Amino acid sequence: MPSAIYRYLTFLALLLSAADTHAQVLNLDKVSASADSTKKWSVALQAGADFSSEKNVFDWDTRADITKFMPQHHLLSVIFLNSLISSSGSDLQNAGFIHLRFRDNDTRRLSPEYFTQYQWDDLRGMVNRYLIGTNLRIGIIETKTLDFYAGIGLMYEWEKWNFDGVDSAKLPSAQPRYVNSALVKLNQYFKISVKLFKTTDFTFTNYFQARPDKHINTPRVADFIQWNIPLSKKFSINFNMESIYDAAPVVPIRHFYYSYITGVSLTI
Repeated sequence: MPSAIYRYLTFLALLLSAADTHAQVLNLDKVSASADSTKKWSVALQAGADFSSEKNVFDWDTRADITKFMPQHHLLSVIFLNSLISSSGSDLQNAGFIHLRFRDNDTRRLSPEYFTQYQWDDLRGMVNRYLIGTNLRIGIIETKTLDFYAGIGLMYEWEKWNFDGVDSAKLPSAQPRYVNSALVKLNQYFKISVKLFKTTDFTFTNYFQARPDKHINTPRVADFIQWNIPLSKKFSINFNMESIYDAAPVVPIRHFYYSYITGVSLTI
C-alpha cells in the first residue's frame, strides 16, 4: 500500500485517540494467511452450531473469510459472520458482524494493522456497534510448529444498546429506550498457535480492552480457543470456545458470557 495511505490511516487513528475517551470484544486474528506467495485470494466458508450460556440459546452460524494478498507482503481481510438464534426453542433472533482489516503478512517483527467493524447482537441488546482502530503488531516467536504474536493499540467505539438482554429483576425503574456510548479504548492482545500431531492446529487468543484512564480497572477481557482438524486440503472441522468478561457492561446484562461452536470449513 502506498506510503501516503499509511500516513493517512495513522493520522486518522491518532485523531481518534485524541477524542473524548463500553464494547464487545472481537477476535481480530482469525485470518490465517497463506504461505504461498503466488496466491492472490483466499476464501474460507464455515457453517456450524453452538450452545450459549446466555438464556439457553441455540445458534446456527455461517461465516466467510475473504483475504486479498497485496503487493509488498500485505493482506486485506474481510470477515462476515451471521447467526440465527433460537431462544428456548422459539423467537429467532439475529447477531453478526462485518470486519475489515489491513496488515502485514507476518513478514516483519513490528508492523501496523488497521481495522474497522460493524456489529449487532439482538439477544444481548446490542442494537449496533461501530469500531475503528489501529494496533502495533509484534512478532515474538515464529517457527514451523509455534507462532506467538502480540499487539497493542487504540480503537474508537460507538455503541447503541437497548434492554432486551437484561433480566427483568435488573431493569431500572425509569429506563430509556436506548443507551449510547462513544469511547476511546486501549486494545491489547496476544495469540499463540501450536501445531499438534503434525496436522492439527490449536490456537489461543486473549484480548484486553479498557479505557486508558481511571476506568482501566473495569475492562472487557475475552479468550478464544480453536482446534482445527483438517479432513482434506479443502475441508476441516473446527472446535471453538469463546468467553467474554465485561466488568462494566453498558446495560446491566451478565458480566460473563461464553459459547461453544463446532463448525465445518471449506477453503476455496
